[in-house]
This record gives sequence, C-alpha cells and structure tokens, in this order.
Amino acid sequence: MFYGILRIIFWGVIFTLIFVNMGKRKLIQTKIIVVIFWGLAVIICSISFLIPVENYVLSFESPRSVLKYYQGGTVDDVIQGNGSSMVIYSKGSSSGGHFIVPKSTKGYKIPSLFSVKKVLHKFNKDGNFDVYNVSGTNDYYVVGTIITKENEINVVDSNNEQVRNIIAEIGNADIKTILLFSFVENFTDEYYLLINGTKVSIGK
Repeated sequence: MFYGILRIIFWGVIFTLIFVNMGKRKLIQTKIIVVIFWGLAVIICSISFLIPVENYVLSFESPRSVLKYYQGGTVDDVIQGNGSSMVIYSKGSSSGGHFIVPKSTKGYKIPSLFSVKKVLHKFNKDGNFDVYNVSGTNDYYVVGTIITKENEINVVDSNNEQVRNIIAEIGNADIKTILLFSFVENFTDEYYLLINGTKVSIGK
C-alpha cells in the first residue's frame, strides 16, 4: 500500500517545486502550458509505478510483507516455490487474487513488469487456465477457474500434489465458481489436473 502512496507524494512534491519555480521565472504564461506540465507529471508518476526502485536497497522477510507494502489485502494462503512464492489474497469483498513474489538471496522482492510472464492461456469447456513463469527460474504457477455443481471438490495434479482451491462466488445454490492455484517446477505439456477424478490437460 505504501508503494503507491510514496510515489504520489514524491512526484507531487517534485513537480510542485518545479511548477512554483517556473512560475517565479515567468515561464508559465498560458493554460496550455499548465495542462501539458501536469499531464507530463501524471505520466512520469504512472511510469514510476512500473519500476520498483526499492528492490535495489530493500528486501522483504516474507511474501506477506511484500503484499502489505505493495497494495495491501488479506493473505488467505501462500504457495511456496523455489525462487518465489504466490500469495493468494482477498481485498474488500473480492477474493481469490494472486500475487507472485520473486525471491533473491537476500529476501523477497517487489515484482516488476518483467519478473513474471504468462506463458500459457487456455480456455475451454473444462475452465479457464493461465500458467505463469518467474523469470530466471523454473518456478511455474497454474491459476484456474472452473464452474461445477459438485458439493465437494478434490483437485490433485499430475505430480500427485494437492492443488489449493477456494470458492470465489456462488451465484446459484447449485453452481459454484472454484479458483485453483498450483506451483509446478519445470512445467511441461504433460501437466494435468485431476478434478474429482476427471483429467483436465493444461499443457496441451
């Protein structure tokens, strides 16, 4: 949460000082210059949100502390990888958010625009599935959404690992929306899920 606040305060102070100085030098003479100036300020501030400069000087003790600093939310679960972790969180009335946190030798880091990439997206009758890879690692995370009428859900993957799942919403008493979260080391096309015994291929 402090991540955005600090950037807004920092750039707000910087551009206010520049604006005041320009006013004293009589460099601001028309409204269009004012609009362009503050438009540029908003653009630069927005770009700074994509660049976690804190990573050069800070490391965090846990994925939870990264989430708290970056955007806030209630941590519902943490899935541990080898060089990263995935935080499953809720915020307000929304649940099932996910936040992948890279790890260095000194601790956990704020994810950047290039630290995590989506390597697969699949949507079919079985559900909606995305696979993410943490750059520079063999850590992969599978995030899925399925619709079911089953009263109980049991999900394991092709590595015989239990897959975390939560009920995201219930729009109808007979229909459930289930969110699935799984860590996979060295994801391959052969990877699949067994949802209540039914095989769902993810890689192919």
